[in-house]
Amino acid sequence: MEIVYYPSQITLGQLLKVFFSVAHDPTELNRQGPDTGTQYRSAIFFANPDQKRITQSYVEQLDRAKLFPRRIVTQIAMSLSTTSLDAPTEQAVLARSGF
Repeated sequence: MEIVYYPSQITLGQLLKVFFSVAHDPTELNRQGPDTGTQYRSAIFFANPDQKRITQSYVEQLDRAKLFPRRIVTQIAMSLSTTSLDAPTEQAVLARSGF
């Protein structure tokens, strides 16, 4: 699943909080519950260096706090396809979508 977000509406930190708290078990490598295989890996794809830094920092904080029984194995990798909208275009999309 790909999530496209608008930083003017929600922060990356808020998305990461949801991702790590309700979406899945980030300590399971290539599996989610009884399902196994690389298609079940946990991954976050960043679009720029700031997103990478924020995501890595967030994961490090979670690991240090030992909120999960094992180390987080979520892959953090550069997105191969990113779409970036300029501010006026982003505002037009938001207006049309009701945000």
